[in-house]
Amino acid sequence: MNSTGKRLTIRTMCRFSLVTLLLVVATGAQAEWTLVATHANGDKTYAESQSLVIVGHLVRLWFKDELHEPALVAGSQVTGFRHLTEFDCTERKFRLLQGTVLKETTDAAANGLDKDSNRRQWLFVEPGTKMAIDFKYACGLAEQDRRPGSADSTQ
Repeated sequence: MNSTGKRLTIRTMCRFSLVTLLLVVATGAQAEWTLVATHANGDKTYAESQSLVIVGHLVRLWFKDELHEPALVAGSQVTGFRHLTEFDCTERKFRLLQGTVLKETTDAAANGLDKDSNRRQWLFVEPGTKMAIDFKYACGLAEQDRRPGSADSTQ
């Protein structure tokens, strides 16, 4: 094979590899959010069930809250929140591990981490709150996962 043929083959392989990589990244990076609750005010809470991590009685899960109407917070129109929350299912406590404020903006830098002094501090789950709904959902998934015969059960 001459050098032109080798270049053509290498170029074709590179293009094919690039297209394949883009397809994998584009389809594999999509989170699948499951609707957990629609609140009386129209706000919606979603969970990304594939992010579920269970270690003993601790459960971690990503949640996304979409506000029915944007709220003005510190001069920005906030449309929701995304947060990684850890629950202690035996003590009925939770702590926020990471959070992002979602804003109506095209400025990616504006959607950074929310610096909260309560982050990583264990708090009790207050009955009748949105966090109580998140707790029930996350700990319920963990309980299903622990049952004998479940798809992920290791018995």
